[in-house]
Amino acid sequence: MRKFIFSTQPSNDLGLIAQSIPIARELRNRGYQIIFCTSGKAPCQAISNANFKNYRPNWPLYLILTGDTRLMNLLRMPISMHLKRDLGILLWYLKHMNEYSTTEIWNIDHFMYIMGMCNVKYTQATVENLSKIIVKHKPDAVVNFWNPFMSIATKINNTPLISVIQADLHPQSKGFIWWKEPPDKLPTPIPAINKVMAEYHLAAIHSVGELSLGNLTLVLGIPETDPLPDASNIHYIGTLLLQNQNEKLPDWMENLRKDQPVIWLYPGNMQYIKGHNSPFVYHRLSFDSYL
Repeated sequence: MRKFIFSTQPSNDLGLIAQSIPIARELRNRGYQIIFCTSGKAPCQAISNANFKNYRPNWPLYLILTGDTRLMNLLRMPISMHLKRDLGILLWYLKHMNEYSTTEIWNIDHFMYIMGMCNVKYTQATVENLSKIIVKHKPDAVVNFWNPFMSIATKINNTPLISVIQADLHPQSKGFIWWKEPPDKLPTPIPAINKVMAEYHLAAIHSVGELSLGNLTLVLGIPETDPLPDASNIHYIGTLLLQNQNEKLPDWMENLRKDQPVIWLYPGNMQYIKGHNSPFVYHRLSFDSYL
């Protein structure tokens, strides 16, 4: 039986879980073994409710920084094998989040800079711990949603990677705020990432978007609404919706006018960090304005 590890961006929200569980269910129905590797209290509960096993890195700081601040994780922090390193990362992370202030997140490079990937020690430790999950469970492939740390881990272990992304993560896209020109010299985590890549003798990258591409890259949406300059190596898969498998649309939906807009509610965080809107908010608000 083939085995797949499903991995999502480490954060405590349900946006990527709403995309990943429908695919995981379909593969399980076809006889594949599916396990998850994701963190955050809310995602873990959703994965459990869907009857999937979830194997998270055994690193307390990772669990804390991704939203699982339960007492047992906090108590494990002082007895960490890498206490000095982890305390340094934690203090840096808190300072980084407090000092970085912007209401516009332009692209995936900018986003991952804010989320801490610009710190070599944090990136190195996260990749190392995710790599241990791959080594232990030996998947036939990793199905990855927005997690560049996991992308690096798959490269280290020569594990096939299936990426599921939105078009605005693609390195050839115009980013999250695609209707405006970005400012010059946006902060980027690339120098830190390439230091980690070099340690494992991996080729350097020029954008985090390159880590969003896999051996197979699936793009949510359709080319008419989410066009990319070169779509030769990607496959559009339309929309995904997590819901009860027996759920049906209400009858009144059939009676709506064809020109009547329908509001789609994003199930993730409106803000990952105080003062920072979710990248999806820009995209959806601009779409609503268009309607």
